[in-house]
Amino acid sequence: MDQHNLLTWRDFERDLKLANRSPRTIQSYEEAVLQLLEFHTDGGAPEPDLADLTKTEISDYLLHVKEQHSASTAGNRFRSLRRLYNWMAREEIIDKSPMASISEPKGEDKPIPIPAIDDVRALLDTCRGTRYATRRSSGCSASREHHESPRWPACSLSASTSPQDVVVILGKGKKWRSVPFGAKTGKALTRYLRARAKHPLARLEACGSAPAANNSPPRASIR
Repeated sequence: MDQHNLLTWRDFERDLKLANRSPRTIQSYEEAVLQLLEFHTDGGAPEPDLADLTKTEISDYLLHVKEQHSASTAGNRFRSLRRLYNWMAREEIIDKSPMASISEPKGEDKPIPIPAIDDVRALLDTCRGTRYATRRSSGCSASREHHESPRWPACSLSASTSPQDVVVILGKGKKWRSVPFGAKTGKALTRYLRARAKHPLARLEACGSAPAANNSPPRASIR
């Protein structure tokens, strides 16, 4: 980025941090900005000022992303740039967002492939055993049946006397969420907790994922 665009981005980045956006989300916004500028400097053209780009120029970029990648990627870039230009309008850097009348890119939804039952069985077979690693893998695999996040915080679990089977996790937007689970998952997690209690390198304090004790929600409740 040139100096002027960089100053605009840095100020916008501060706004994102104040809004408690995650580093990965901020990176996604930055990628959209950089790609937009690169699209319009292709062929040796001078870098345009973000404040000077028009609806047509932004639309051309989004169409390029959709054709070269996917409607989903174009939609992601659209939302990032829309927030940027709405912020620029609020800060009076521009009079009005050039994206005000641009529609979000749409496309056909692609179904998510469902793994074959033999593949699922093969995955679960790798989790069998009584060692710490297999207990942990079994607990994580069972937990993901109840939650879509690939980063299930298994190391932040702990037993509790609560009458309900529920785990409290820190999710997107740094918000705590309660996720209930069934008897099979509870059994797998309890086995994992017992194995972890005996493991010298797998203590809760060593995981680095638990918030301070004075404002921590309960980690998990397992009957």
